[in-house]
Amino acid sequence: GIYNMRDKQCYIIAGSYQFVNDSSTCSLDVNQIDTPKCIYPVKEINDYVFLSHNVRRDYKDKCPEKCNDNTEFGKWKNGQCFNLNSTKSTTSKSATDCAIFLFDNSPHDGVKNANVGGLFFHGGEQEISNGVGYNWANYYTETQMCVLYNEP
Repeated sequence: GIYNMRDKQCYIIAGSYQFVNDSSTCSLDVNQIDTPKCIYPVKEINDYVFLSHNVRRDYKDKCPEKCNDNTEFGKWKNGQCFNLNSTKSTTSKSATDCAIFLFDNSPHDGVKNANVGGLFFHGGEQEISNGVGYNWANYYTETQMCVLYNEP
């Protein structure tokens, strides 16, 4: 989230990208449907500060570090937001157990040979999972359900 000091509002940042400007991965044409849009983050140092208990003493009131109740991961398609389709779930005693379940079912993204002789090599990876796994989870406290999602 970002706290705007001018209008005293806390904004939740949903995008996981800070800057996307590659014609092979995004489109500048806002009329194109089903194409990710290029992202240019707007950050004015005088207006915004990143959330941290080290930045604002009143962060618990202004932007508490808590999950948003009754929210789910979704995706934008054809001008509408849709829930992700869940494909795996389990009961979990806590959000921590759900996070462990997600971690245990995530695709392996480790690099085999990261640094050899000062040069970076991106070797073969994902030998066990073949890139198949889950990247997101919702935990429902009332039902103690942990629901995993694997679509972007």
